[in-house]
Amino acid sequence: MALKFLRKVNTTIKDLFHAQENIEQCLKPILNSPVIDGVLIKDIDVSTSDTIVNHKLGRNPLGWIVVKRNENAVIYESATTNNNRDKVLILKASSATTDTYFWIF
Repeated sequence: MALKFLRKVNTTIKDLFHAQENIEQCLKPILNSPVIDGVLIKDIDVSTSDTIVNHKLGRNPLGWIVVKRNENAVIYESATTNNNRDKVLILKASSATTDTYFWIF
């Protein structure tokens, strides 16, 4: 998903110009954060064996965050060689299959 940046209105109204400048100063650091440029992937059953997760970013992810899971398990990237990291992650759970949501960025 491409991020959308603020489009300022060309204006001679001083108050509107300053309001747009202030909004841009507030939003720019947030929109430039690498964590924001990500995708939510839902309902992935991660097990103790390799689980392929299609992340749909179109690039190598910088990282991922477990947003939700239904079991007490640690989720980690598999040691299996991943030649398609720009398309998929290979993940494993430490114990029990867990239904997981991820924010991949």
